[in-house]
Amino acid sequence: MDHHEETEKKISLTGSVALGTGVMIGVGSFALIGQVAELAGGWVPWALLAGAVVVGFSSDAPSAPTCCAPSGCRALRS
Repeated sequence: MDHHEETEKKISLTGSVALGTGVMIGVGSFALIGQVAELAGGWVPWALLAGAVVVGFSSDAPSAPTCCAPSGCRALRS
């Protein structure tokens, strides 16, 4: 492929901020698992399961209204 035939791809400011944020969150997740393993010892699976339950409940609450925000939240009125 000739150099002139290649398409130039650019990332926008919003895209680069989103990429950087995602990378930092991802790296933080792996770093925290190491710290949890050090603190919890043999209880690591139970600690991660407890964390998953907490995150499951806490992420469900804010997502309920956002699923219907553009339509005026008809689902919440019924």
